[in-house]
Amino acid sequence: METLPPPTRPGAVAIYVAAWRESAVIGPMLRRALDTIRHTDTILYIGTYPNDPATAGAVRTMADDRVRLVCGTRPGPATKAECLNRVWQAMCADEIRDAAASRRSCFMMPKTSSTPTSRHCTIG
Repeated sequence: METLPPPTRPGAVAIYVAAWRESAVIGPMLRRALDTIRHTDTILYIGTYPNDPATAGAVRTMADDRVRLVCGTRPGPATKAECLNRVWQAMCADEIRDAAASRRSCFMMPKTSSTPTSRHCTIG
């Protein structure tokens, strides 16, 4: 069986979670995921619903730049596909914002510096 060589520069990883009435378990699940995932450029996008403030509140307690809360506008329990589409749209917006910020940073940095590669996502 053929195998591919490891990438010379691993890419970013986004993990999507649609969470409806998960306030009791979302915190421990996120903590376990964050403690276990070793890839340095990973963001967990957590989609919640406006009529489930307890789950959104539990996600907000995660003080970690690798967690991105995406609050939707449609009350749950809407379909998970709708929730995940909102999460995907948030990730696309983050990618556009990060690319623009990276281009600005490149112009302002001395030639001896490298382009920043870390993400600065916040819960919100």
